[in-house]
Amino acid sequence: MSTLLFPALEPVLPYLQSDGFEERALLLALEAAGVEVRFVDWTAEDTNALEYDAVSPKFLWGYHLQPELWRQTLDAYAAPKWVNDKALLQWNVDKTYLLDLRDKGVDVGELEIVAAGGSVDLEALARKRGWGELVVKPTVSAASNDTFRGDPQSLQAHATRILEDRALIVQPFFEDVLTRGEVSLIYAKDTFCYALSRQAVPGDFRAHPAFGGDTALLEPPQAMRAQAEHVLTQLIALPTYARIDGFPREDGTLLISEVELLDPNLFVGWAPEAALVPLAAAFAEACGRC
Repeated sequence: MSTLLFPALEPVLPYLQSDGFEERALLLALEAAGVEVRFVDWTAEDTNALEYDAVSPKFLWGYHLQPELWRQTLDAYAAPKWVNDKALLQWNVDKTYLLDLRDKGVDVGELEIVAAGGSVDLEALARKRGWGELVVKPTVSAASNDTFRGDPQSLQAHATRILEDRALIVQPFFEDVLTRGEVSLIYAKDTFCYALSRQAVPGDFRAHPAFGGDTALLEPPQAMRAQAEHVLTQLIALPTYARIDGFPREDGTLLISEVELLDPNLFVGWAPEAALVPLAAAFAEACGRC
């Protein structure tokens, strides 16, 4: 049996190991695939003394709030042991990766990125680009943290604060998100596992469950799946697991908003049991490869 480590921080370890843990179905699928799962508090244990076949950030919640902690975690384990590939994880931390994908022809929509320590006049930028309502957020973010929607004037203070120590994404607000929501497609390597539709509660625009958004299984159109699978081919390595997020259009395609190779949330709680089999098999294969 292979051993797969999931580094976490001590305050959440009891929950991850409890019967009430919402992603226990994935842990059971991993066990059935011949993978022994261990949760470790990497800050308290001697990582050089640990025996393991592979290590994944799948349950390292809060990495975006402590980027230095994340870098230390990434360096604490041997590079070939990481699932996903370490270079992918480094690339995926900062959403400037969207510019790389755009350069490769992936439809990520209109956006501007301002470097940390820089400045931006949102009214001037919106006027120049012909944008109305905007969304601003840090380039290192998760779960809609520090994500704001509004007119340029109302968002200026938020943008200025974020830029004090973080880079900033500025985008036009995609109106259809209020009616069509967001879509997430989950992949194990290049195998489609399941998809979800996420809808914000009335009065909000953030579809993440942390803000009360509704989540449901979805049978995605073939065009949407083909688009997501094309995105995977544009990465420097095929990931063991990936979550492709986007805003659905009327023609069945997506405006790609995120390609998550690091984010811990695969919405396993909504997945059919059979859909977790290829996901667990991909982890098991990665354990054997390392």
